[in-house]
Amino acid sequence: MTPSRRYNLCLGALALPQLALYLWVRAWGWEPRDELFMAVFGVQFALYLASLALVHRHTALSPQPSALSSQLHSLIFILFCALAFRLVMVGAPPTLSDDVFRYVWDGRVQAAGLSPYAYPPGAPELAALRDADIWPSINRKASVTIYPPGAQLLFRLIHGVGGDSVWSVKSAMFLAEGLTMTLLTLLLRDLGQPVERLILYAWSPLVVYEVVGSGHLEGLMLPCLVLALLAARRGWEAAVGAALALATLMKLFPILLLPALWRRWRWRLPLAFAGASVLLSLPYLKDGLKIATYYPDYLREQFNMSLAALLGETLRLLGAPDPYRLVQLALLAGVAALALSHLARPAPDRFLQRGLTMIGLLTAGSQFLQPWYLLWLLPFLTALWPTADEGRRTEDGGHNTEYGIRNTNYASRILYPPSSVWLAWLLFSGTIVLSYHFYVNNQWNISLVVVEYTPLYSLLLWSWLRRV
Repeated sequence: MTPSRRYNLCLGALALPQLALYLWVRAWGWEPRDELFMAVFGVQFALYLASLALVHRHTALSPQPSALSSQLHSLIFILFCALAFRLVMVGAPPTLSDDVFRYVWDGRVQAAGLSPYAYPPGAPELAALRDADIWPSINRKASVTIYPPGAQLLFRLIHGVGGDSVWSVKSAMFLAEGLTMTLLTLLLRDLGQPVERLILYAWSPLVVYEVVGSGHLEGLMLPCLVLALLAARRGWEAAVGAALALATLMKLFPILLLPALWRRWRWRLPLAFAGASVLLSLPYLKDGLKIATYYPDYLREQFNMSLAALLGETLRLLGAPDPYRLVQLALLAGVAALALSHLARPAPDRFLQRGLTMIGLLTAGSQFLQPWYLLWLLPFLTALWPTADEGRRTEDGGHNTEYGIRNTNYASRILYPPSSVWLAWLLFSGTIVLSYHFYVNNQWNISLVVVEYTPLYSLLLWSWLRRV
């Protein structure tokens, strides 16, 4: 038996039990089973880590990427399994979250000729749109929608093309996943990484459950984000701006990546970003500003805190007024300052690492951290998979780009984070699911919170100590 065949058989042996567990979870129907789900997820995540270890070992034997044809069989198998996982979960009821019902509602409101920002779902003006399937499951019925214009355009499009149902939204997420994985494959090739490393994103149980299982909006944002990264890699400045604008108009936070991707005194990117933002927001200008009325309350919401809890309680003991809001405002100011500092210290070979650092800081300091908020970290982890020599850099040649990457006359150098940092966030993409235990009894189990965060902060601390 050839090593390649043995490798694919081992991958298959790890994929089959994962698929079986997805089928079992789907068979649960509409009944939430958070405790059992966390146990099943834990088994799937262990199998997933074993799959990553297998791919890492296989690709480390030949660190210089081979021709695409020699990797094609493994890539096809990885994609086949990834699509099988998603096909199972796209038809499963969204029992982990009710956000998808609000997406359907916002699309329905727009199809009726009304702005989703004009009235909250509970308003009498929208009483005629209520039904027995979507209306009872909508959250925050007294608040206008919080989803920005880019998301609203897609909700309207999905409603018009796929119809008025949860399944049409989840089907759109499934198609978007195909696009995300295609773009990530291209990015890996441009980075000189083996394309099999797409498995980090493609087989992630967090992605499968939160994107096609629960239908979270991140599934529609991620193709835009990865397109922006790919365009930055290739030097397509206008495409970077337009793609990042659409991502920002779906989830807002991607705007923090703009300074890391922008080369000073080159105006195509910021002009494209501004132009696309204005164009996509025009249909909602009349009532869209109402979205800002919700965010002061959002800053006070708390869920699954770590550093924010420590800092907030410290400020409370010191007598600070509204300590947790101060922590969040300080975090946002610090992240924004870090983003702007990237403009003062341009480093074209670090745009991926800087993006990972930015997202990591925002995540670690958040006082409202749902599991699906970690999804936009996974494309960065996929692209920054450390090489066998601790992953400091790779060199390759290729086609022209102003970003200092892939040029026939310039050996590019992509700087990677320390492997302990990369591993810290990878493990956290599994342990963060333990936060679902809160919904079992609507109270926190401190032991599980410790288990959730210990690997993350232990590895980050270890990385910092090594550098010191």
